[in-house]
Amino acid sequence: DAFNAGARFDKSTPANIPPPPPGIPPNAAQLAAASGANVQATQKKNDFWVKGAGGGSMRVPALIRWLLKPPPPILPPCLSRDEAVRLNRIILNDLGYSAEQFFEIRGRCLAISIATAYPEAKTVLLVIGPHFLGLQCLACARHLVFFGRKPMILYPLKQPGPLTELLVKQCKLLGIPFEDTTMLTSPTPSEEAIKQADAVLEDVFGYEHPIGEEARKVLDPIVVKLAKRGNRLFSVDVPAGWDADTGRPQIKGQLSVTPRGLVSMVAPKKCVHCFEGDFHFLGGRFFNPIQSRILDFRLIPPPEHVIRLPVLMAVISHLFRTNFASSFVRGLASWSGLPAGTMVRLLNQKEAIEIDQKLFNEYAFSVDQLMELAGLSCATAIAKAYPEAKKILVCVGPGNNGGDGLVCARHLSLFGFIPTIHYPKRPQKDLYIRLTTQCEKLGITFTDEVCEYVQTID
Repeated sequence: DAFNAGARFDKSTPANIPPPPPGIPPNAAQLAAASGANVQATQKKNDFWVKGAGGGSMRVPALIRWLLKPPPPILPPCLSRDEAVRLNRIILNDLGYSAEQFFEIRGRCLAISIATAYPEAKTVLLVIGPHFLGLQCLACARHLVFFGRKPMILYPLKQPGPLTELLVKQCKLLGIPFEDTTMLTSPTPSEEAIKQADAVLEDVFGYEHPIGEEARKVLDPIVVKLAKRGNRLFSVDVPAGWDADTGRPQIKGQLSVTPRGLVSMVAPKKCVHCFEGDFHFLGGRFFNPIQSRILDFRLIPPPEHVIRLPVLMAVISHLFRTNFASSFVRGLASWSGLPAGTMVRLLNQKEAIEIDQKLFNEYAFSVDQLMELAGLSCATAIAKAYPEAKKILVCVGPGNNGGDGLVCARHLSLFGFIPTIHYPKRPQKDLYIRLTTQCEKLGITFTDEVCEYVQTID
């Protein structure tokens, strides 16, 4: 095209034609030069439309080609139902996460998504089905209370088990009302109740196992009411009535909802190509950068816990039958829960112990849940304060605060940092052994040589 206008050539340093980059075919000038022919390089006039010798502008066709060029694939691949189920088993079994940790992380991501999409919404109705993953909505309701919202729960067919009882008890102790099933199955009051809620989050059918006939008799009327709500309806992973792999039902009259928001946990499911709503969030960080690259997952940028994906890419993915990513992915979602400038009262040791006891006894928090939230908060604070740091030393004691440190190290690894743990006195209790195992499976190293290591950390 042209050469550098500021270059100087003479007989001893003549102009030459550079070879093509690797993988790029040579142009006519490069072919001629390679065959020994004389090639004359000329300068072209510099203006707005045509690139000149100074290289200060771009030809319009080149600009158009650049704009139309599809972005590189950096988003996670969409998972099939079987792949999503297998991934959850890897998290709970192979990586050693407890069910309390699993649902605490997912529920918090759901609450952040709702609070980010609708910051003015006060009342949020959560409609929960009987499947195992529905328990994440109970944790979500609790976090919505912490964010200043007023959640209501419709949970007609409860998943049996001690974890369900614990999460339900926590919600009731926070004053979260559980609505009667007739609220949505009766003809008139049900529709009014749905309309009165500022936002609705549904996780009715899930994708793990087919819902039985008896359960469908209870849940189908609920989905009918939800389908009539157009705005501010959020779904988790797979909207009610959709197939996890093929998406929206193609049979006319088949029962399904049309959500305006979708939250994909860990990775989008294949049904996302049918989603045409306003908000699509990705949440749930369980893998560190190395594991994410192996699994071809999109790592949520630290210290965020949820990222908003462009809905446009779902349409592009549908048109090209592939997973294009967006180089313009923006709008990272975060929710602090406190207005800017809010002063937080500092506690002395006695007050801090009293609050811990209150959370354990009056609000029925488990040790796993409190450690998960405390460690996550510490990791988030470090990531925000020192985003350029790489190596971080985490010194862990033998008590509950030591457990917080282990969880903090795990989340720092998930954020992309390189934590090292100094843990001289390790209690031989199942909880601490499990937390230590989680760190080891992420490749986090343990050290006894603190003095030498301190010289190498950030």
